[in-house]
Amino acid sequence: MATAQEKQELVDDIKKPHRHYRITLVGYGGEIIYGNSSKEEYDYWETNIDKRRKEFNVPEDESPFNRYMIDKEDVGGYENVPKSIVRIGEWWDSNDIDHGSGVSYDSAVIAIVECETDEIFSVECDSIVELPLTEFIDQYDAESVIGDSEAINGGYMYYAMDVQKGLFFDGRLTTIGKIDLSKLAFECTEYPNGDTLVNHVFYGEEELYDDGGDTNEKALYIELAAA
Repeated sequence: MATAQEKQELVDDIKKPHRHYRITLVGYGGEIIYGNSSKEEYDYWETNIDKRRKEFNVPEDESPFNRYMIDKEDVGGYENVPKSIVRIGEWWDSNDIDHGSGVSYDSAVIAIVECETDEIFSVECDSIVELPLTEFIDQYDAESVIGDSEAINGGYMYYAMDVQKGLFFDGRLTTIGKIDLSKLAFECTEYPNGDTLVNHVFYGEEELYDDGGDTNEKALYIELAAA
């Protein structure tokens, strides 16, 4: 026999078959980039880092290569960098191995609200759940698929990460009947620097469209990694 709650849910489904939800992911994350480097480039900037600091007047707590990538177009003074390792363009252009973005899997908080219509910003919404993403996945048996970045294979690499904090994913979902939280799935990528970023969100087979985020930049890291 159906419980009182199950009977009420059935009545609600009949009265309101279409349900409208907003799903957001908030936390730390950012834009991450990996590109090819070489032993020559690594040795010039990293093996000889003290020499480069003196040459380019860079303090001990700062990376000469980081300064070069940020300032080379505006400040100059890098005429002695060997032509074979001169990098043209902005820091985000060196992305021939991998380029991703998203909220950190470990820091993300998921919030789901139900609204009266799909006009999410103009109607009152009721909170369904708000939890750290890892707890949500455990509690509701949701799926998370974590794959490796192409950069995991190693080698001499260029690495940059624009660290951000805030709203990374803002999705909409309309269902027939009440949302089944176990049908949510999160596609993620693990990177060599230790970060795992959430790249895509699904409900069953449907990928949820991201209306865009609202984040603030916290730091920018640009480095060279050895094989």
